[in-house]
Amino acid sequence: MWTKEDVQTLAKSRVIEVTFKKKNGDTRVMDCTLLEQYLPPQRDVETVTTRDNPEVLAVWDVSASGWRSFRIDSILSVSESPRSK
Repeated sequence: MWTKEDVQTLAKSRVIEVTFKKKNGDTRVMDCTLLEQYLPPQRDVETVTTRDNPEVLAVWDVSASGWRSFRIDSILSVSESPRSK
């Protein structure tokens, strides 16, 4: 079982591949990160990544070049992305 803090720490150190179940039941694989070099200019990364729901993590989708979020309890796997190398 993953914690929000575990995934957030990994995403702040590299590009990660997260596989999770979407609300509609589809499985989604996303290369994402919280590394500042990938993020657009903004006020504060913590504001975007914590939001109001402690069960949801917002990350930067490196393929779509946009913010995406997922529920922590929907994670199937987390690994280092090939994009991280």
